[in-house]
Amino acid sequence: MNARETIELAIAIAREAALPCGEPSAFSHEPIATPSSILDYWRGSVIRFGHWRRALHTRADKRDELAALVEEILSAEILARVWGARLAATESASASARFVDVAATVLAHHVDLRRAALELLCDPKLIRPHDAMSLDRLRRRAERWSDLLVGQWAIVADVSHWAPRPQRARQIAAEHAPGGPLEEQPPWKIVAAALRASYRPVPRVLSPNAKLNARIAAAVAPPWLAVIC
Repeated sequence: MNARETIELAIAIAREAALPCGEPSAFSHEPIATPSSILDYWRGSVIRFGHWRRALHTRADKRDELAALVEEILSAEILARVWGARLAATESASASARFVDVAATVLAHHVDLRRAALELLCDPKLIRPHDAMSLDRLRRRAERWSDLLVGQWAIVADVSHWAPRPQRARQIAAEHAPGGPLEEQPPWKIVAAALRASYRPVPRVLSPNAKLNARIAAAVAPPWLAVIC
């Protein structure tokens, strides 16, 4: 599972917040989270964190692989934020507060590793300058996407703190909430198209942790689903 597929799953989770009551959801036939899925999410995340830390510490020799690692870290954080917001928004009805605590702990590790990954962008010996600029642009887009996607669940409950910029997520929620100036939902096809343009497949480099990414995605939305975008 690559970075683009990870974000497509995040979009699907955000879109679910906007479904009218009674409309079928890709997730409606499954509980939001179970002890088993939360445990698998935690274990998969911890293993992947270990892989990321070792790769960042050893400063992989191949620049393309290091750039792919930074991209993977950025995309995984978006999913962690959106799924955490989803859990928090529905916690009172469907999820245990302990599940939300696990999601918050995972996100905290994501933020720390993202900070470490971004430090590499300042070293031209590790990442080519044009790759560093591209990844920095991707970072800014990832933050905006996180705000947009978390903002959809912020319409349901006050979960804006799961976004990189909570104020922006609250503004998005206010704009798209019923009665707001942009009551209609975001143009998801355009959002998805922009996503695909930014996370274009790179044939020469495989996703560093494709199997772990898929395992974590399965824990977020078991069983694995065909993402609708």
